Amino acid sequence: MNEKYVCLTAFKTLFDISKYKFDVAESDLYSATIHRNTGKKKPLEWAPYISNFFITLIATVCDNMPNNNIKYLPTYFTRSTVFEMAAADLFRDTNLILGRTTFDNYWKEHYNNVKIPKSFTMGRCDACLELQRLRADSSLKALYNEKKEEHNQLQSQCRIYCNQLRQQAAAKPFDIMYLQYDGKQASRIPHIIPLPKDTQTLPRVKLHVYGVSNFSASKTQFYLFLPHWETGANISISILFDHIWREFNAMNYNRPPKLVLQVDNCVKEGKNKYVFAFAAHLIHFGWFNEVEIVSLIQGHTHDLIDREFSVWADSEKRRCIETIYDIPYFMKHSFNSNSNKEYSYTLLRWMFDWSKFFTPTLAEVTGTKSARCFRFSKSSENKVVLQIL
Repeated sequence: MNEKYVCLTAFKTLFDISKYKFDVAESDLYSATIHRNTGKKKPLEWAPYISNFFITLIATVCDNMPNNNIKYLPTYFTRSTVFEMAAADLFRDTNLILGRTTFDNYWKEHYNNVKIPKSFTMGRCDACLELQRLRADSSLKALYNEKKEEHNQLQSQCRIYCNQLRQQAAAKPFDIMYLQYDGKQASRIPHIIPLPKDTQTLPRVKLHVYGVSNFSASKTQFYLFLPHWETGANISISILFDHIWREFNAMNYNRPPKLVLQVDNCVKEGKNKYVFAFAAHLIHFGWFNEVEIVSLIQGHTHDLIDREFSVWADSEKRRCIETIYDIPYFMKHSFNSNSNKEYSYTLLRWMFDWSKFFTPTLAEVTGTKSARCFRFSKSSENKVVLQIL
């Protein structure tokens, strides 16, 4: 090692090395040792079953983010929950026992885009406020954990129900049209980044941005309008009417018999008597045979359309919108052009007075404050009826 000569016999005697071991070591000194199983990977008997488990999990319960391939599991899922479900399914089908470490390594290598949701954050719904009171009392920790898990599962089941309807609409757009409607916090134009000091006092115009995600056609259409009109039921119905009319004109198949509207849990724009009247008129005039209006639990209503609004807001931190004419460039560089989803925008130049139009035919509807699902259809007497589910 240090280029010092030693007596070979003494060396072998001192370190108790036989002549055979020394000769083997000497012959392998300048050649790499290759294990006989190198490059030979034993096929995993359980791998196809676990792969199918993940594919089913993604298709049934996962939410996806725009502009990337990340899939998020519902709120109540943990790594232990996913492992227990996979192990139970595997044992039921094959009687094979799956180890936790082996499962985690397979997950990391093959399905790293499937993510566990972030820590539970309290919203502003009644149940969350009650849970916050329980959390403050250390003696009620067990009760708090139980109630929190129950609340997480409830809101996750709501999302799973909506996800299943979306998947049906994407697979069979001729059966279901699924629209998710919401609005983002208003933007201001001119929007200049970075804002020069000389223009900080420049008066800016409010630009309202609303969005309609059509999961049947895999597209999102943004509606922009200046503050000529107040936000409310009239603008909501005008946007929905415009989008449905456009889709009917662009369809190369028969109109779907069912419409699903996912709205924010807001009485002003989503859950109100005028939107209900609009749904009833869609049935009455034969546009659809059934209209279902759904909303998530109050305080936990952020969903896919809000994530697209988040992309818009993040892009505003890097790009300017000096005038309306900059919107096409802004959208082109904000949303992934390689995405399978189509993004477009419409500058809204008109609005109908739907509240005045519907007033003569309005019916009093009570008990809708806590409800989350409303179904409109025709009865056997050929009258439009409302079911609160």
